[in-house]
Amino acid sequence: SVARRWHPKYQEFWGDPARQLAELCLETSLCLGVVTVGDDESGRRVAIFRFVDWLCPAGTEVPGEILPVSMLELQVDLNARRALVCRVNGDSVGVGNDALCFLYLALSGYHHTVLHAYSNWAAMPHHEDPHVRRGAMWTLATNAVALYTGRVCQHDPRSMERVLKYNGRRGMARHGSGKYLQEVSQHSRFANFVLKARRVFMETVVEEGLEIDVEALFLMTVVHSLDHYMAGLCVDPHDLVRTDSDHRAAQVVRLIFSEPLEPVLVNTRLSAVKDGWPKTLFTRLAAIDSDLASRVDVGIAY
Repeated sequence: SVARRWHPKYQEFWGDPARQLAELCLETSLCLGVVTVGDDESGRRVAIFRFVDWLCPAGTEVPGEILPVSMLELQVDLNARRALVCRVNGDSVGVGNDALCFLYLALSGYHHTVLHAYSNWAAMPHHEDPHVRRGAMWTLATNAVALYTGRVCQHDPRSMERVLKYNGRRGMARHGSGKYLQEVSQHSRFANFVLKARRVFMETVVEEGLEIDVEALFLMTVVHSLDHYMAGLCVDPHDLVRTDSDHRAAQVVRLIFSEPLEPVLVNTRLSAVKDGWPKTLFTRLAAIDSDLASRVDVGIAY
């Protein structure tokens, strides 16, 4: 708990699970799970996030090391940025470490998995554009390996493969630029940037005349990259330990997959590209938020 302050991504709210739950809902792709926003009886502005019908990696105490989740629901005080309630399959699990483990696995094993799956539609290794080809190379290679990540945290590595395939086919919750997501974006750096970046992204692809699935390319580059970056800020791996299990899938996945590939020997960032649509796109994204723009990659490299 003391060493957490030495982590390069340390945030002052690390060690506070209720706050970290709220940060995950607001500052990652989980924000797309918002279903309603309103005032509660105490006058708090509360957003409700739901993640329905997905499989959660579990310990050996659960048959097949897979826990079916019919619904994970969180209520978040938007102004205080704190989770108030967390329910799994109708049962309250509090807003402590247990809830944090469930929500982090909803991100890494469900929502983020869908980003990887959707990105395949833009992974075109024979495309005429060299930057698209480079992004495709990283994306296809990473996705091929990702199916077998269960070897790092499951007793039976095939259980994670079943989880990822099921969750990938499920797709994300229905979303859009509706009033609830718009209100959440007023409290979310991630959502605010992504909503603005999407318009810029579409304009750039049209101007460049790229023949590609634009939505998939957007998920591959902007959304995927920032999901990794923001998740690393939102959660302290020290807190991702269940109280009733020795299973540490959430903690292991956080340690391995929430740390982006830093551009040391290989630089996949848009900011490193000096020509073509990546250069134009980076310039436009940097005008929205220079720090977040600098975290965007040309493909899925982690």
